[in-house]
Amino acid sequence: MAGDTKAFTIPAGGTYPINGNGETYIFCQFADRPIKVKIAGKTVTMRAGGYQEFEPLTGPNARVEFENTDPDNPAAVIFILGTGTYDEKIIRGEVSITPVLKNADGTTKTDTRYTLEVDLVPTKLTTVTYQADDVIDSVDLRPLVEADGEFFQGVYDGHVFKVGENIAVAVTNNAANDGEVLIFGKNMNLITTVNLALDYQRTDSAWHPKLGYLTVRDDANTEIKKANSDQSFTTIFTADYTITSFCWVEKTNNFLLYYERQGLVEEYNDGFGLVRSFSVVPVTGENSCIRYNKDRDSIWFKYGNVSSLQELDYDSLAEITNREFPDLPNIKSFCPVNNLLFAATESLAPNGYQARTLYKQALVDFSTKPVFKAVRAGCGVVDGLYVSQGTAQVFAALEVTELQTGIKVSGELVRAALEWYFRRKMGNQYLDHVYAVDFSRDENGLNFKPVSTGNETFKRANVADDFATLLPGRVVITIDNELPVEGAL
Repeated sequence: MAGDTKAFTIPAGGTYPINGNGETYIFCQFADRPIKVKIAGKTVTMRAGGYQEFEPLTGPNARVEFENTDPDNPAAVIFILGTGTYDEKIIRGEVSITPVLKNADGTTKTDTRYTLEVDLVPTKLTTVTYQADDVIDSVDLRPLVEADGEFFQGVYDGHVFKVGENIAVAVTNNAANDGEVLIFGKNMNLITTVNLALDYQRTDSAWHPKLGYLTVRDDANTEIKKANSDQSFTTIFTADYTITSFCWVEKTNNFLLYYERQGLVEEYNDGFGLVRSFSVVPVTGENSCIRYNKDRDSIWFKYGNVSSLQELDYDSLAEITNREFPDLPNIKSFCPVNNLLFAATESLAPNGYQARTLYKQALVDFSTKPVFKAVRAGCGVVDGLYVSQGTAQVFAALEVTELQTGIKVSGELVRAALEWYFRRKMGNQYLDHVYAVDFSRDENGLNFKPVSTGNETFKRANVADDFATLLPGRVVITIDNELPVEGAL
């Protein structure tokens, strides 16, 4: 009789239980390795095509437990449990018309491999250690905005928010009643300036990948408006209460609105349907602010005219931190990115409080890492789209030693090369998409012995990302087109 098909993944070195319901046989339809199966207290080893019959799975003997003896890789399996007998035939081995690639869990996929040839050149070997609350860099905002061709002293608003992977500061020249959005890289370099004809009456600004630039810009501060290409504005949402601050949540594509009304916070989806509401500390001044940190999955608040910030877990709303920032007096607005804080501060001027300085500050202790420029082999020039420039910091664990024969670099070199090249953080499963690596020379300056695992991924073949080479040099890496990449460096 036909049985019930069970497809599941057993964790590396772990077990997976299933409760039976009177079944009398088990058939292993797919497994790329031996799997231990415990039935009614008896353990047998089964492979693809294996078949076992037993007494009905009822009462205390109803539980079936599957064990993956591989301590490093999960196992994707398909078993069939049923009553009577099972008469399906199986061909042992694999029959393929097109080439397939094997993942660590035993599954296969279409061959989409391609090879990258990248020259790595050291650009900055000196590392710097920062402690939490250290100011890393700062930019004076005043010379970046002009009025009638003249530099001026009045910069208003100073709302800080993310635009893609960059940092934006919405500022206003009150003298010209004209506003701009200054776009900075994470290294505090000014990338571009966007003129949106904003005025200083708005309470906050944000950016959305589909909607573009958004702002609260009406007399009652209840309307969120979308900035159009002709510098006009279209109202996309009207709130019931005065909006003090709002932000976009990258994780869910939702919006968080922080109101003056008794600390009320409402969360809306991108169609502005209400998702949830909760209360925090009530607004105590015009500089109250709400922001989301994708890397820490948390919501950040500033309550009024203070230099202290509170961080809440996004899902549970439990408090993570509540701390003062003594080196950032009079924070106007801020934006946390990973373990960095970008904040615009203001100071008293003849025409009132004005945004003056954008700061970059450490939220935790960390050390910078050496930086290498990644150049496509044979190009001789930097590819502006995919090349690491400036002081981009990779997440790979590396050790660097300066020698007479070159720069010895050891550790997660595959991850480092991919991160330098794509300028993106590699996902945790990146080795399940790597198939070969070769360096122009090893750590002693001799020819490197290439490592290749054929159509199996490095993760499946238990090849660790632990290599050493001398740079400058070339790295050749074979990957597939499903390489998991995350946020920009």
